[in-house]
Amino acid sequence: MNKPRDLGIDILCCTAAVMLLMLRFIDATGFLELPFSPGRAALPVLLRQVCLAGAAMLAAGAGCVLSRKRFSMGYYRILIRLVYVYVVCSLLALLLRGTLLHETFTFGEAVRDVVQFRSTGTAAFAGMFFGLLVAAPFLNAAWQGLPNRGARRLFWLLLAGAATLQPILRIGEVCVLPEWCAGLFPAAAYIGGAYVRRYGTRPRRDLLLILLAAVPVLETCWVVITSMPQGRYDCPWLDSLAALPAHVIAISLLSLCRSRVAGATNIHRFFAGAAGGALAGLLLGDPIVRAAAESIPASVGARIAVGLVLVPIVFALCCGAGFVLQLPLLTVRRRLQDQDAEREDGDAPKRRRTRVLIPGRTHTQPLSDRDGDPRHTIRVEVAQPERAVRMTVPEEEIPAGCAVVTTEETPEMPETIGDTPVPADEADAPADEGEMKIYTPHTAAKDVSAGDPGEVLRRIADEE
Repeated sequence: MNKPRDLGIDILCCTAAVMLLMLRFIDATGFLELPFSPGRAALPVLLRQVCLAGAAMLAAGAGCVLSRKRFSMGYYRILIRLVYVYVVCSLLALLLRGTLLHETFTFGEAVRDVVQFRSTGTAAFAGMFFGLLVAAPFLNAAWQGLPNRGARRLFWLLLAGAATLQPILRIGEVCVLPEWCAGLFPAAAYIGGAYVRRYGTRPRRDLLLILLAAVPVLETCWVVITSMPQGRYDCPWLDSLAALPAHVIAISLLSLCRSRVAGATNIHRFFAGAAGGALAGLLLGDPIVRAAAESIPASVGARIAVGLVLVPIVFALCCGAGFVLQLPLLTVRRRLQDQDAEREDGDAPKRRRTRVLIPGRTHTQPLSDRDGDPRHTIRVEVAQPERAVRMTVPEEEIPAGCAVVTTEETPEMPETIGDTPVPADEADAPADEGEMKIYTPHTAAKDVSAGDPGEVLRRIADEE
């Protein structure tokens, strides 16, 4: 919770969960079974088509956050907390289904629904998120293994094309692409989020806003045109979580909402907690919003208007319940981290302080093992013990009188440093040259060769 967070992505994930709950609320009002009239159905259709992008938004946000994760057993420790939250919230959701919706099921059916991510209508989205978490290191390996930007863009477009065009490409009632292609839409949105993180540093905000305004309106017009002959909502091309417009809306919102700089303020921590409880909000909120949609004594349009206020409130309350459920595990994890930190501090070797005399002749050269590293290796003379030492300091901290070299090759010895000529012999250097302090390992320095007495020390930035 104390790590820097991307506030925009946290808000995006919370918004995506609210959109998925709103989608369930609209369907529970019976809107899809009502006689279709363009004037009355335009706004509900527009809202529903936008909410269909919620699943792709969750996957794209996960791709933007996890795209640099590599395979390790420590990475999968996050599943312990999420599986705990999922199981507890699924059981509570089953209890709410029996209480609010008066549904009955046996113990075996309850276990089957929890295992198969069918405890609620939104549990399938939790299963999608778990699948992305498990597959993330392998997707990242495929993504990072591609040679350049063009190859990565092609990889994304191939996945997105196969997934998002499957519901659209039809001949009559027959889909051209196989049904399993639509199941690739979470991976396509994940790779899209990874692409935005890597290359979306300067998004075209004007173009993205135009897309966000135009795509839902065009969707609504197409749904109205295809549904009017049938007299009811009927648009199989766009009535899918994997449809191309949903993918476009998700990636556009991610590009707009992503923050350039992560933060750790109180507002960042608040939304980080809300994003962590989004799983509980999805599971616990579904039976509540369905019961509310069926019990509100009003027309379908009025129910949907009430849902715009009710659904975010229900989600916020369920997020709070999910965060409370995580407190025991978060407390245990914090204690284990503190114990590990104390153990590492106790095992760290002690360092002694050495006074270094900066001579008049000082060699500097850039580090060759790190590209673009502004630090330089400085060759100095140590007063006690009297032997040469090489150390590394940031470029801006090189003491006065030392040459600053920015070339990648080993520099030539400068003729002068500033306005002061460099003595031809190191013995000509003044004895009272400026002093500086460095930290050396706790073991005493030893001669390594007759030709180059001394020892190479590198002071890393976090040791300063």
